Amino acid sequence: MVKIGIEIHRRLDTHKLFCQCNSKIAETDPSLTVRRRLHPVLSELGEIDEASKVEFEKGRLFQYHVFSEDNCLVETG
Repeated sequence: MVKIGIEIHRRLDTHKLFCQCNSKIAETDPSLTVRRRLHPVLSELGEIDEASKVEFEKGRLFQYHVFSEDNCLVETG
């Protein structure tokens, strides 16, 4: 049996999902840049997430731009 689905993304003119920050795209330079590397850790079930393990092994560095008017600690944490 084959199951096929469709996923649609649309930007809404509201706030972000887990906080009340604006969801607009910033037109200015970021006030802060956060750089992170993924580190595989055990989940509640005692398993390691394979995707984070692969990214860790690649040594990838992820960069996030923070805008003081549109980001809060919920997002940067």
